[in-house]
Amino acid sequence: MSHQFARFKPLPPPATNVPDRIAIVLKIEAIVQSLIKQIANDEPPCFVYDRRHDWENVVYCHRRGLVRKDNPAKTVTSFGSAASIRKFALMLKVLSKVHFLLLTNTKSTKRHIFYEDVALFGSQAIVDSIVEDIACMLQVPRRCLNIVATSKGVFAGHIRFRDPSGNLVDGSVGTTLMPTDVSGISELASSASYVLVVEKDASFQKIRDDGFLDTSAGRCVLITGKGFPDVNTREFVRRLHVELQLPVYALVDADPYGVEILCVYAYGSLAMASETDSLAVPGIRWLGVHPTDMEKFRLKNCPPLNHGDKSKLRDLLSRPYVDANCEWKKQLLVLESTQRKAEIQSLCGIGQHFLTESYIPAKIRLGGWI
Repeated sequence: MSHQFARFKPLPPPATNVPDRIAIVLKIEAIVQSLIKQIANDEPPCFVYDRRHDWENVVYCHRRGLVRKDNPAKTVTSFGSAASIRKFALMLKVLSKVHFLLLTNTKSTKRHIFYEDVALFGSQAIVDSIVEDIACMLQVPRRCLNIVATSKGVFAGHIRFRDPSGNLVDGSVGTTLMPTDVSGISELASSASYVLVVEKDASFQKIRDDGFLDTSAGRCVLITGKGFPDVNTREFVRRLHVELQLPVYALVDADPYGVEILCVYAYGSLAMASETDSLAVPGIRWLGVHPTDMEKFRLKNCPPLNHGDKSKLRDLLSRPYVDANCEWKKQLLVLESTQRKAEIQSLCGIGQHFLTESYIPAKIRLGGWI
């Protein structure tokens, strides 16, 4: 990239409300002492933590997204319950691992933890859930446990930074895998005018291969979470928005699952509401594909909603942030009334380069986002 990176802001100091690793070690040891005390009193030992998957435990805040209530309902995972005895053992196992990582100041991936004892854990999803439960119990972000997740999201375009190892990463070179430790990147700099988040990898590749990033309209950072975004992708988008003050546009399918992905970028997720302030971008702009685009552009490939789509649509319409966003709700109601959906790729039916030469540039230039 030959042009100068004009935008650069030193990274802000670490948040004072995030405890250091020794403080977390002491929290873990206090929990273990409590377990020992319960056993000494002939009580079944148990873990108590916020119920992460309960909509009654969160509230929608316009400027922040989904946040945990002050006194949320709790989950109890007890050694004395047949329904939770196995989970108790797995939580104790992972808690021991976290304690070791923090004491030795080393890091591990969730994938590595799973492969340390495949027979015990059974699946990667179980490890992922337990790690998030432990972070919730300790009331710290998952990254503070010294456990990182292998990234699946990728980016390209007008962005560069140094990764936690000090290596220079330049998005103009080509498609680059998202860092596994987004909080550890530094010297974040960009000459981009905006961030464009794309739902699917196929659409990401189409936009890049069309040479969009080399055009004046395409001076952006192009990102995809390859479907439902992982934490690293969401945190990266948030950092670009906050630290570089770049507007974020989202391009998703005009279907309930595409809108759900949009909402996760915008407002955070129910399960990780305690980390919304480092993951969500409430000011995200929905560039498309809008359900109203099906009629506006006379899109031909618009299949009917299936059973899963209809169920997800009903779920979305009950969400607090949808009620608060009238324009987004109108688009969902179009899906409900037409019972049809459309993918980003359907725009290519108008013309091979319609997406990159007309649709995206015009929507941004004319303010065709909601």
